[in-house]
Parts: sequence; structure tokens; C-alpha cells
Amino acid sequence: MTKIEKALQLIQRGENITVEFKTCERKINKDVYDTVCAFLNRHGGTIFLGVKDNRTIQGIDPDCIAQIRKDFVTTINNGQKIFPPIQATVQELEIDGKKILRIEIPEGSEVHRRDHYFFDRTEDGDIDLSNQPIPLTQLFVRRSRQRTEDSVLVHIRLEDLDQETIDKCRRMASIKRKNHPWQTMSDMDMLKSANLYQMDRDRQKSGITLAGLLLLGREHTILSELSHYRTDLIVRKFN
Repeated sequence: MTKIEKALQLIQRGENITVEFKTCERKINKDVYDTVCAFLNRHGGTIFLGVKDNRTIQGIDPDCIAQIRKDFVTTINNGQKIFPPIQATVQELEIDGKKILRIEIPEGSEVHRRDHYFFDRTEDGDIDLSNQPIPLTQLFVRRSRQRTEDSVLVHIRLEDLDQETIDKCRRMASIKRKNHPWQTMSDMDMLKSANLYQMDRDRQKSGITLAGLLLLGREHTILSELSHYRTDLIVRKFN
């Protein structure tokens, strides 16, 4: 499936909790950044600039598209506008002779705000939580839970884990306990039995946990997921 076909498939499904349409014919709408903040605080999502709410592809004025793209990238990297600042993938597409922008917003690792306002995402759109103490508190609690070792990384796959480390864990378990059940389990069943593969009840999706990634992940996968973490040296002081 081409990137045009994938974009059309998303557009045809309409707006939802992870997809938003904005017209932006000659300049970027200010409420685009409300959606950016809302996606960051929920599950991430896709914003199409140049598409109407009714799924009609209106397109962006070709003379304005470069400036719209520049304004968007500048704003999301400005900590006074979006905090913490972020990076996002912006892709220019042409459908039926009309140019649109597809923007991929990742799920944030913490609570984000637009200027001094906090937004969350629902099926109905972007919700301003700034003057709603209870929902705002729930947002902070939800984001803090998602940063623990039990947070589910739905995009991490078995092939992102280090097979040698998995096999080593299986051998060590067998040494400590003869006929350990891990000996006959598949890798996935082994992860599930160790609670390293769980269900995210908020998203109703299953995946490998952060603990599973840290324990069993390939080095480059860990660094791509947690680029700010480094282990320089481990010293054993006592045997």
C-alpha cells in the first residue's frame, strides 16, 4: 500500500480519537496546536491539513504550503508555545492534484501544554482541561502511571528483543529449577508468564512492557525508545 493509499484510507474513516482534519487553505489554524497538545496527552495521532471535517480534500494553496509547514515546525519546537517542545513528522502529499500535509504526532512521555492550556483527546475532539481540576488531575495521574515499568509499548515487537538474552533467561531458570516451565514455552508465553507482556486497559491493546524492553531489548531498540538513558559502567562491590 502506497503512502497516498494509506492516507486516503485514514481520511475515509473520518475523524476519531487519533485522526483530525483541518482546512488551513492559506495559513495554519491556531486550533491545530490544541490538537497537537491533545494527541500528545492521549495516544498520539494524525493531523491532515487541507481536509475538511466532512472528509473532502480541499487542499492547501501551493504558494502557502512551504510557509505553513515552516510555521508549524517552528511552533512545536518553541517551548513557550508547546511545552515540552516536540518533533513531529510532516509529510507533503498530492491527491487528485491537491496538496495536503500529513502530520504524525507521537504520544508524549509526560503531560504537555499549549501556552498555558492543557488539552486531552476524546472521540468528539479536543477538550480544554485548564479549568477542570478533576479531569486535569486525572490526566497527570494517567501520564505518571504510563511512565512506570508496567507501561505497555504496543509498537514493540518480539523481533525488537534480543534472542540471546531471552535464551539465557530460559537457561538460568532451568538451572535454578529443573523442569522449569519456561523450557517448553514459546518466547511470547514466557513473556506473559513473567508479566512482561500485558494489556493496556485504557487503549485496550496488548504489548511488551517497559520492563520487558529494558530487560530483554536490543540495545538500539532501548536507546531509540529511551534516548536519554545511558549505562556507562556497572561495578560489583560485593559478590
